[in-house]
Amino acid sequence: MTRRLREQLHRIREYDRGLLLSVGVLCIVGVVMVYDAGSFRSEARTSTTYLFKHVVRLLLGALALIGAARFDYNKLRNGWLRLALLIVGAGLVVMTVVLAATGLVGARYGAGRWFLFVQPVEIAKIALIVFLAHELAGGWDRLARDPRRLARVLAVPAVTVLALVLQPNFGNAIVISLLTILILTLSGIPGRWLAVIAGGGVSVAILCFFFIPRVHHRLVIWWSGLQGDDLTYQVWQGIIGIGAGGVFGQGFGSSHQRLAFLPDAHTDFIFAVLGEEAGLIGSLILVFMYVIFATRGFKIAREAGDGFGSLLAAGLTSMIVIYALINLGMVTSLLPVMGLPLPFVSYGGSALITNLAAVGILLNIDMQRRDIQARLQRMRRP
Repeated sequence: MTRRLREQLHRIREYDRGLLLSVGVLCIVGVVMVYDAGSFRSEARTSTTYLFKHVVRLLLGALALIGAARFDYNKLRNGWLRLALLIVGAGLVVMTVVLAATGLVGARYGAGRWFLFVQPVEIAKIALIVFLAHELAGGWDRLARDPRRLARVLAVPAVTVLALVLQPNFGNAIVISLLTILILTLSGIPGRWLAVIAGGGVSVAILCFFFIPRVHHRLVIWWSGLQGDDLTYQVWQGIIGIGAGGVFGQGFGSSHQRLAFLPDAHTDFIFAVLGEEAGLIGSLILVFMYVIFATRGFKIAREAGDGFGSLLAAGLTSMIVIYALINLGMVTSLLPVMGLPLPFVSYGGSALITNLAAVGILLNIDMQRRDIQARLQRMRRP
């Protein structure tokens, strides 16, 4: 075994094991459930069509994770790199609205979300977290002293959210809004500023409720369901599947909901299939993996050696946790349907690859901290 290979294996062992364990288990569950839920899709050529595509994307995501883990996260503070990320991410989100009538933009359920087979919002989320972490790393007080910089910091996520609303893609608009408010809060934003920004977001949400029929319909149906009225077909079928699973589940391959009863069984509502086949115990294990991920991710953020790394880790961890909470909430009817996948588990390309890249950045932040601590310990030795 060469020295370089031994060094690489030693470095892998030093990565945060809890973080890697949780992500690894979730990815394995994703492969199994995508095959299970997607094998009966009418549009699939064979029973392994979705499985093959998902595995290919998972391998690409693994490469992205490895590359990000070896890439010094401090280089993300480079102005040209941050600008490039914003152009590719937020810029292409805007282009999906501008070029909506062209063949360059792919739509799903009436929302133009793909630009040349890439979902730009997945890149935009990473780019915005990097941008906000850099701009707010010095604390809110330093930012507030420069009105032009403050306006730029607030304008970038605002324009992105507006473009997502116009797609329309309200689920991701909510995610980016929550991430922005979270990072601003962690930077030490005063309560009055936070109230103004949050109030602006609530005002926009109220306008969307009254003037956008899709938003109005989904919220009314969701609220009626909480009051005991009929749920939407998709949510109702999902709850039937979860309820049929009981404590121990029906067993792998025994889901009835995947047999064309449940739309998006391999994507947004894959948790319902898992609940039916793995039962309460399997569902709780899945949720526990997200708890481990959140715990390790926020620990990395808390112990990062600098403000940029801390905000970056907190933003990336929150991005994945918010996705998981919203997906689990909408499948169980606790939240309105927003069309967001379950991280690492649902079938999908852009989301899976960017989420794994985000994990790689978290690992690099943690490794940088460990390297600094090791050097300090060597310096203190007599």
